[in-house]
Amino acid sequence: VMEGIATFIPVGGILVLMISVPWFWWIHIKTNGAFTDGFFIQHNFERFGSEMEGHGGIFLITWAFVILGLFPFGMFVPQAIWHGWKFKRRDDLTLFSLIISVVVIVFFSISSTKLPNYTLPAIPFLAILTAGFFDEIQAYSTLKNWRNTVSLVLVSVVALAIPVAVYILFQHELIQHFQINFVSIFAISAFIGLYFIWMNYLNKQLNSTLFSIAILWIVIGQLIFYLIYPNLAKVEPVMQASEIIKNQEVVVLENYDPAFNFNYKKSFKTFNDLNQLIEFLNKNPNTLVLTKNRVMDSKPIMNEKFEVIFDQPSHFENYRTIILKPK
Repeated sequence: VMEGIATFIPVGGILVLMISVPWFWWIHIKTNGAFTDGFFIQHNFERFGSEMEGHGGIFLITWAFVILGLFPFGMFVPQAIWHGWKFKRRDDLTLFSLIISVVVIVFFSISSTKLPNYTLPAIPFLAILTAGFFDEIQAYSTLKNWRNTVSLVLVSVVALAIPVAVYILFQHELIQHFQINFVSIFAISAFIGLYFIWMNYLNKQLNSTLFSIAILWIVIGQLIFYLIYPNLAKVEPVMQASEIIKNQEVVVLENYDPAFNFNYKKSFKTFNDLNQLIEFLNKNPNTLVLTKNRVMDSKPIMNEKFEVIFDQPSHFENYRTIILKPK
């Protein structure tokens, strides 16, 4: 198996280089090196070596991204990787899937910047390993053991935590009237689904257990995408700020939520130097300033120069969006 992979790697590498190098060289020339600097230097080397945009953390965060990326079957990823290691010499696909999965996970575990989408290349190969693991426990009737019980307990905890999360997220006055109805829908779905999951698991019915897990999370996924996200979007800072900025000139100080660009279909002039911003505002006194609370906290003098007219937290990020106007 290893000899076969060793044979194909150089050939595949040469083929990739033949396709990619001319394109990267062409775009380098066309952008006077700006693309090369932004893509390779900033968004690859610098993201690996230092934490960017506040997206950092310990190595376990990468494992959480992987497990959640395949959730609910992601809870079986540790068993799947062990299964892949055990049977790595059985066929090329198992070994190949194991190598890619482990390399991607380890690489981004030691990267300073951590984001969920970084681990996406590993997801299809982890799915292959997980399917192989399920195939093994089907063949040897080893479904019911302590490792799989732990995985199902964690799936159950997450399923039961979702109604609680919905209740907390819907505390906002704009959407609070949906709170109890949505919590009830999620709670009923979770209890029904978990009943069938555990009943089938305890009876050692693998296919029925997997089918019950899949159905429960298909239902929960649809509820999240069609009920939760659309309503939470109403209370995100991007939407709440619309009345303030829709007819105003707006500039950015250092950092902001890029969703503003997509929602308002425009770009914003950005300042990384406070003195330059103040100089610009002296000439354009009706301009508003969009930024984040971290920027405000790092520059205490801003409290003397600006008045906060908008301050709202993001529900899915650990920052607050701030809009200022000159005093």
